[in-house]
Amino acid sequence: MRFFVLSGMLALVSLGANAAELEVTGAWLRLPPPVSDTAAAYMVLYNPGGKPVRIIGASSDMARSVKMHGLKVEGEVMNMFELETVAVAPHAFFAFSAGGNHLMLVGLKKPLQAGEEVNITLHFADGSHQRLKAIVRDMRGRHGSEQRYR
Repeated sequence: MRFFVLSGMLALVSLGANAAELEVTGAWLRLPPPVSDTAAAYMVLYNPGGKPVRIIGASSDMARSVKMHGLKVEGEVMNMFELETVAVAPHAFFAFSAGGNHLMLVGLKKPLQAGEEVNITLHFADGSHQRLKAIVRDMRGRHGSEQRYR
């Protein structure tokens, strides 16, 4: 009997050891205009582990779906494209940042309020997931990039 209990405990410990876990800092969402049902989220991820971590998606109880987007500049126009996966190398950083890669919450279930916390879950290739909270910031009135979006 002890063998089975010990085996079960070791299996649980090894599952936890293989689960992806990133350090997340500065998670926030840009308050969208009142007529918009999408919001961009930003954060910095750090992989403290010895193996690459691959994010295969994200979700939020606040939105119908969450997409990972990248941006590329072509001439003077910035184009957005969907990222299938995001890999964070061991002991490396990856930024979802304003004017760059970002998470897009699509189909907001209710209007967001400045100061509100939004739950976001990152989903990893190994089947694990990580929950985080992002604070909503009102950035209206601040001047950003002068590049046009298409």
